[in-house]
Amino acid sequence: MQTFSVGQSALGSQEARTAAPPPHPVTAERLHYLDPMRGLLMMLGVVLHTASVFSLSGTWVVWDRENASGWMTQLGEFIHVFRMPAFFVVSGLLFARSVRSRGVGQVLRARLVRIGVPLIVVMLTVNTSERLLVLQASGSDLSAEEFLLNELVSGHWLGHLWFLFVLLGLMTTAALGNRALVRVAKSLPTRTGILLPVLAPGLVVGIHAAAKIIEPLNWLFMSITPATWLVSFTFFASGCVMGHRDDILQGFARLQAPLVALPIYALAWAASPNRVLEVYSATVLSWIGVTVCFIVFASLFIGRPSE
Repeated sequence: MQTFSVGQSALGSQEARTAAPPPHPVTAERLHYLDPMRGLLMMLGVVLHTASVFSLSGTWVVWDRENASGWMTQLGEFIHVFRMPAFFVVSGLLFARSVRSRGVGQVLRARLVRIGVPLIVVMLTVNTSERLLVLQASGSDLSAEEFLLNELVSGHWLGHLWFLFVLLGLMTTAALGNRALVRVAKSLPTRTGILLPVLAPGLVVGIHAAAKIIEPLNWLFMSITPATWLVSFTFFASGCVMGHRDDILQGFARLQAPLVALPIYALAWAASPNRVLEVYSATVLSWIGVTVCFIVFASLFIGRPSE
């Protein structure tokens, strides 16, 4: 923003203030490169679950033991490192940019309807029917009451919709704490974007440390623990910060961000027998994958409208 000396005329100062753009514009311009990025991340989900069928770990519902291979295992692990963190960052980014344009109340209501209605309908119909068929095929003799209680608490009927369930909680939390998020975003220096891949993992280390002390953080509810939810919120909230600060987003989508993070990751990984550094290095690696996604798609599609 331009600054003026005391000697300037009041008229000149007023004209300058009128012409100068606000530091945080009310209307956020559409970031077209996020559309192909989200599309690829979605398609990688197909690749990831296909690789799980042929993984050596055999943890997937369908497992081809005879054709399991090491490279399919590595492919699945590679995608898993950055895919969901990138989804949460993009979700937080778009949520915050929508809030800038339309206000938090309107955006939250629209998101709750857009995500919540399909979630409930599919969960009560398709997923519940699937669970009944699976239990019947396995010879389970659960009563209707036991089935409902088991499904409600365990979250099995969420299935692959767990992401939407978590996302609803993240958006609601961000909406309730929107003023705090905006204040934090405005207080951060521009270089935060470059340093985000090494700063944000510190929050994850703190969450893991708290989970060692506070037992309820490890309680499983609806297929997720509070500790895991908090880790997801670090990515979502970071996206919100970038959604409120275009300059931080621009720094995050530059090559300097992964270049700064890579040597720090290497040092932390080298000392990975230490549990704290192991958690930190794994989270830094996820952030490196996220920032590389932003860099690649921003370079390829910046300024090109999505079709």
